[in-house]
Amino acid sequence: MTEPQFADTGDEDLPRTLRRAKAERAQSSGAAPAGAGSKAAGSATPGFGPPDGTGRDMTYDDGDYSDEVTVRRFDVPFFSLMGFLIKVVLAAIPALILLGAILYGAGQLLKIFFPALVQMEILVRFPN
Repeated sequence: MTEPQFADTGDEDLPRTLRRAKAERAQSSGAAPAGAGSKAAGSATPGFGPPDGTGRDMTYDDGDYSDEVTVRRFDVPFFSLMGFLIKVVLAAIPALILLGAILYGAGQLLKIFFPALVQMEILVRFPN
């Protein structure tokens, strides 16, 4: 199996939020963010420009994202979690019905195209 192809720097795969946070830290310290001005202003993809409106392209900054984060607790109110799980169960019902219909149709196609397949029938008999 081939190895997945990743970017050499690794920064391109980071979410835009982390790139913005890095740029804000660089601005607050007085240094220009890496990659600022590396492209002409306005050459960025329309709709994906920087949030501060400066015209700088912060898409490819070479920042160091070595901050480690560990989630130790996820506080969700019980009734909110219960409501979400009920919605998940209700959303699964049509999916199960659709899956059953697909499997039934596949079985019928197998019976049509391969009539020599062994058919199994379960008989349930009750005594008189």
